[in-house]
Amino acid sequence: MRKAKNTVRVANAGDAGDIAEIQQRAMRETLVRALNAPLSARTLSRLSTEDFTRTWTAALRRPADQRELALIATENEKAVGFATVVPCEPADSPAARKHRPYSPPASKCEDDSDAVGRRAFEILNFEISSASFGRGHEARLLSAITDLIGPAAEESGSGETEIYLWIFESDTEKIRTFSAAGFAPCGLRRSFAIDGRQITQHLWWSVLS
Repeated sequence: MRKAKNTVRVANAGDAGDIAEIQQRAMRETLVRALNAPLSARTLSRLSTEDFTRTWTAALRRPADQRELALIATENEKAVGFATVVPCEPADSPAARKHRPYSPPASKCEDDSDAVGRRAFEILNFEISSASFGRGHEARLLSAITDLIGPAAEESGSGETEIYLWIFESDTEKIRTFSAAGFAPCGLRRSFAIDGRQITQHLWWSVLS
């Protein structure tokens, strides 16, 4: 039996359709879990693979220095997951607080005494197709992220780089994945109204040093 060839590489515009399909399916499954109910026809109509493909095609055609870092995980050359990462402000910085539309409880993230000089990145997307989850793609994708942003830790005045990710409280697989990788809840949360119900995400974080 031939061993599967698993890789992670930088995404390009030709990957837009694959990324859109993975994202559409993941968003649908995640929202169903969060609501514990089927999605309405109106919400489903907003999760269009065609629309996502157009958006990703345009995004991935922009110069590398004008867009987020996008990575794609493959198994035998078939796309099975993707992630995107962007620089951000540390969650406890004054700039982040100014634009934050939620009121978090007190936590380490709320101590901004050393926010100046630190580097931070946010994982905007991190999705593995449900059929391929648990085959090591999660660890490979996260490792590729840290390898690519790790040099920022050396440039940071504090020698540390923070990584953030929003996770729905019902997304047990993602929570298990990031817990195992050393991430933990930061204490910040945000809520959305979907189909007339509130669903909540929590901010998870880790530090590269």
